[in-house]
Amino acid sequence: WGRRGQVRASPFQCTRSGLTWAPVGDFRPQVSSRWIATALLRAGVLINDQTLFYGLGGWSLAQFEARNLSDNPFFQPVETFMSNGWTAGAGFERRLDSNWSVMAEYRYTGFGTKLTNDNFIFQSSSGGTQSYQRQTYYDQSMQADRIGFAYSFNQLR
Repeated sequence: WGRRGQVRASPFQCTRSGLTWAPVGDFRPQVSSRWIATALLRAGVLINDQTLFYGLGGWSLAQFEARNLSDNPFFQPVETFMSNGWTAGAGFERRLDSNWSVMAEYRYTGFGTKLTNDNFIFQSSSGGTQSYQRQTYYDQSMQADRIGFAYSFNQLR
């Protein structure tokens, strides 16, 4: 039994280029994760006295930022949204000595589909305005391979 705490603030992003959208021109959607928080349960089987093979599962919450990068400098909307979903994975941890261990792990997180609604108002210098409404569906998932070392302040048994 033990406790493990982790803070993860390293963002990931996905960009897709080459899409053409008639009113705008070259359109490159980009979705980035600003942060992710995960609550997991881990259960495993000791293969021998030094090696633990485990599965994990839980729930994740993340904040995403979506940008529409285009060749039109007047239309570069940015939206931020929250999404949550399940996480599952497997890994192993091997004790190196009485305090140190090494681990490797794979995680898959499915955030599901998120619908966003946006309303834009463009105003020209001559006083004219134009409104624009958009709905976007985001279907996000993340796969992560992780390796690391752990130090236990209480000797491992």
